Amino acid sequence: MSLKVKTGQTAVSQVFIFIFVGLVISLTLILGYKYIANLKKANENLEFARFKTLLENQISDISAGESEVFKAKIPAGYDYLCFCSGTPTNPDDELLQFLIQNEMFKTQGDLKPTVFLVSKQKNIAYSFYFDKIVSNDLQCFKNNEEYLLEGVGKKIYVKKP
Repeated sequence: MSLKVKTGQTAVSQVFIFIFVGLVISLTLILGYKYIANLKKANENLEFARFKTLLENQISDISAGESEVFKAKIPAGYDYLCFCSGTPTNPDDELLQFLIQNEMFKTQGDLKPTVFLVSKQKNIAYSFYFDKIVSNDLQCFKNNEEYLLEGVGKKIYVKKP
């Protein structure tokens, strides 16, 4: 007794198996890429939240008459930490021009941003507001560069040490 297998049926079933395996591999790659991209974005958001909380704590720990030097610990992807609460007066400053082009000095409601994170390579900037910060001109610090927070009354002045 011998079994006869039709070669046409075998070839068709192999094609369907090949297509199915290709679809499974493609879906795995696509979903894996999306998962990794979402994980990376969540990590960046967490790093930014840590940075903002650290800066808030540094500012709130300074009392009138006190001053302390801190190192700028900037989140990955950013090059500079900048402070400015007034109208900048150094128009030749390259970072100032970058912030102006990206409309970073626009008021957000009634609040004018006072702290900026800048990445010139990625052409992005992010700004937020701290009511105690006073820096009459744009002052920017690179990662691990020192800056001085000095308490005067209810305000905190930012200076280069």
